[in-house]
Amino acid sequence: MAEDTNQTNVQMRVDDSRTRATYANAFRHQSSSQEVIIDFGINVITPPNPNQPDAPRQMNFQIDNRLVMNYVTTKRLAMMLGQLVKAYEQKNGEIKVDVQG
Repeated sequence: MAEDTNQTNVQMRVDDSRTRATYANAFRHQSSSQEVIIDFGINVITPPNPNQPDAPRQMNFQIDNRLVMNYVTTKRLAMMLGQLVKAYEQKNGEIKVDVQG
């Protein structure tokens, strides 16, 4: 059996000229049979209203970015994030997560 020696060399160039950095302290997700959608943003608590001191304060989720991925890319991202968190925790200790918040 002959080996396939017709390998194509591909150089990847990264164009980050349109990149913008944003901060997120919250996300939500939804999915279909073909893709995963993740919205990233910031939870902002509204300040108390002096005219209604007993009114409940609200938390607003301000979405800044939406990421739409297929499941292959989603799995690769999940694996990379898992490895990143594991390495961080080995160096710095366990990250405590509040499941409700």
